[in-house]
Amino acid sequence: MNPMTAAKSIVVKAFTAMLHPSRPSWWGHTMRRTRFDYRREVGDMLDSSVVTAPIQWLQRALPEARLAVTRRKQDGSRDDLLDHPMLALIQRPNPYYDDVALWAATILSLCTAGNGYWIKVRNGYGRPAELWYVPHWTMKPEGSRDGSVFLSHYRYSPGGGVAPTNIAPEDVVHFRHGIDPRDPRLGLPPLDGAIREIFVDLESSNFVASLIRVGTGAKLGLPVCLDRNTVVAAFLGGAREAVAPTVVVDADELEKNTVTLNSALNGSAVIVDLYETH
Repeated sequence: MNPMTAAKSIVVKAFTAMLHPSRPSWWGHTMRRTRFDYRREVGDMLDSSVVTAPIQWLQRALPEARLAVTRRKQDGSRDDLLDHPMLALIQRPNPYYDDVALWAATILSLCTAGNGYWIKVRNGYGRPAELWYVPHWTMKPEGSRDGSVFLSHYRYSPGGGVAPTNIAPEDVVHFRHGIDPRDPRLGLPPLDGAIREIFVDLESSNFVASLIRVGTGAKLGLPVCLDRNTVVAAFLGGAREAVAPTVVVDADELEKNTVTLNSALNGSAVIVDLYETH
């Protein structure tokens, strides 16, 4: 067949309906130049101080902003609708927590996963009566299998023996951080680019913690030269120990300043407080 003839036989037609992948793409899920799954090892990141500290700052700062519902007027100005029912619902989303807790949980999910979810519970008139935060790992937006519908439902899997269920999109409030090209139904996790650094911080913290797990008879070096013993008492878990540690001091040679533990610490992590008096 003549190549020119073959090229002319290709039919190109305009899209009359968008097609969407029924499954997320796995392209880009593995980090480059490594086979180690850092995302799996880091987990939900709730035990990482470099993650939770800035998130807690955002959680404290957000309530300072005033939530408002406005209506645009013909002249372009806006009127505040102070008595809008949505404001009252968000302020008291359900009988068990308030808007501050609702937003704090949403920020946590949005920062760590790029997605935050609320589920609406409707009353007998079909109006939203309650709002519930649900962890991001319990929700999965899905489309139709033939790709004709971008978002057909949310798959809610609460766990704990409760069977998964499908929820209509109009009964879910979905906060997204941009769009994840691996699955356009999802937001892009803001911390994805730093996942390896978060793993390094967790590993280094665990390593340092393992170094200070000591028991009875362990001798620890003091970081200063002392001319006398300034240890008043030793405490374990907030309780004063009956036997104080043995302290050796030397005002001239740093390495000779030591403290020897005499209590039965059972391998617990130890914090040595040093008090200098003059």
